[in-house]
Amino acid sequence: MMRTLRTSRSRTIQPLYCLVGEDSYRKLTFLRELKGDIFPRAEEPLNYEYLLGDEATAALILDAVRTVAWDLFSAIDNRLETVKRLVVVDRAEKLSPAVWKRLRDYLADPEPCACLVFLVNRGSRGWTPLSLFQKKYVKIFSPLKGVKLLDWVRKEASKQRL
Repeated sequence: MMRTLRTSRSRTIQPLYCLVGEDSYRKLTFLRELKGDIFPRAEEPLNYEYLLGDEATAALILDAVRTVAWDLFSAIDNRLETVKRLVVVDRAEKLSPAVWKRLRDYLADPEPCACLVFLVNRGSRGWTPLSLFQKKYVKIFSPLKGVKLLDWVRKEASKQRL
């Protein structure tokens, strides 16, 4: 059974993300905000894992995402279903087809108390593993151009109070 979970800031956190595209800055900004929502009280070191796609295996990824979160001293009621663990696989485009095949079942029904994020540093066109993800888990970060770029720069400047 697939569920989406909410953080203490009431933002919906999906159990799985595939961030695809060449715009690394916007992908990393999204990831930083996600980390802030999942770990509001600096719990990150114990419940956060960062893996590289050219070094990771399916077993390593699945072990990381299924590891029980260290939340023994959390003020949050442990019976609540909240995202407590974040696993990031950077350079996921380097994962072999065999690894993606072994991850297929997990991608169809991800763990509800963990968030697995794949950072794909390439365009989405022609990248076959993208078909393994439900559309709601995919976020495209293609380079912005024209009016979209100007709007984004204005919003970023406003956030930075410039």
